[in-house]
Amino acid sequence: MTDPACLTCREKCRRCDRGKPTCGRCATKGLGCMYPNKFRFHSVSAPAKQNNRNHESTHLNHVIQFEPENAKDTHYWEGFDESSWEGFSPHMDEQDSMPRDRGTQNGSSSTNSSPVSGQQNDGLELNELLMLERTQRILTYCMLDVIRSLSDPKRISFSSDLRRTIIALSTPKFEQVNGCPRDLFLMVGDALEYAKLHGMGELDELKYKKLVMDVHLRINAWQLADWNFPDKELRWDAVGESFRNSLLLYTSRILSPEQPAEASFIQKSVASVLDAVSEIPYTLIELVIMPLFIAGTDTLSLHSRHYILLILDNIKSIAGFSNELPKRLLQQVWEARGNQPKRDRRNILWTSFVSLSNSLFEHF
Repeated sequence: MTDPACLTCREKCRRCDRGKPTCGRCATKGLGCMYPNKFRFHSVSAPAKQNNRNHESTHLNHVIQFEPENAKDTHYWEGFDESSWEGFSPHMDEQDSMPRDRGTQNGSSSTNSSPVSGQQNDGLELNELLMLERTQRILTYCMLDVIRSLSDPKRISFSSDLRRTIIALSTPKFEQVNGCPRDLFLMVGDALEYAKLHGMGELDELKYKKLVMDVHLRINAWQLADWNFPDKELRWDAVGESFRNSLLLYTSRILSPEQPAEASFIQKSVASVLDAVSEIPYTLIELVIMPLFIAGTDTLSLHSRHYILLILDNIKSIAGFSNELPKRLLQQVWEARGNQPKRDRRNILWTSFVSLSNSLFEHF
């Protein structure tokens, strides 16, 4: 008898490759893959001793079963186009290839198409690869949920509780994958939650500005000394500072979207981000695309703009992925600013170009 498709694919009327224990489509979409119990793959009769990595993976896989806050709106995830996000998250490519590369090194086939061998070692290897892949996806999607919401906070899907649970259960891998210190990630997530509630009419203007200002002050007060660096790389401090100053700039823009880019507090944050980025070695530079982009939207000098484009091109050559989306948005903002009359000091919001373009954001 042919094995049935997983329940998740059947409910969504999607073609299922029937991979065990997680089908390829559910793994790609970050969904819980549900099979009837009798069709689940159990190759190991006794539980193996877990190492810390598998312990983290198991707990994160359990947590992610609680779908995002508005999971009933399935369009939030069914349209998740990973390739469109490569420009903002270099490790989206890495996390796709890592399990396959490792499987090749060990002489095994793809995790989604491996035959059931019945041998303990094969079963353990398959389950470990699947857990590694799923953990990497959870950490990446959690950050991408925040990134995609920068242009429209109403798009944020992970709840505050879910973000905090994932952070509490994750190892230093979170920063190694995403760059952003976890405390700052939680803070900007809070700001986006408030912006979402305000946009939906559930927070009045005064309360909204007060809550965002509180987040802004917490970001400003954050100290590098409070952050345990994820590894022995010497310049994680510069990575942390680039994120801190870019998120200060972002929350400043939430509070004062009408302020011209020439405003002193805006340019102070821009300069601080670029100064921090200038101290980051090539081994970490691909982690700071988001800070570069946020600072770039308010960068005025030609040499600073040129520097940002050079860094983005350098990241492309190091990581081997395309980052045309952030470059294109930045160039659109800069061109619009260049076309402004000299006496016109109105701010030009980068989000206006997102809503008008046929870019990745249309998938959400």
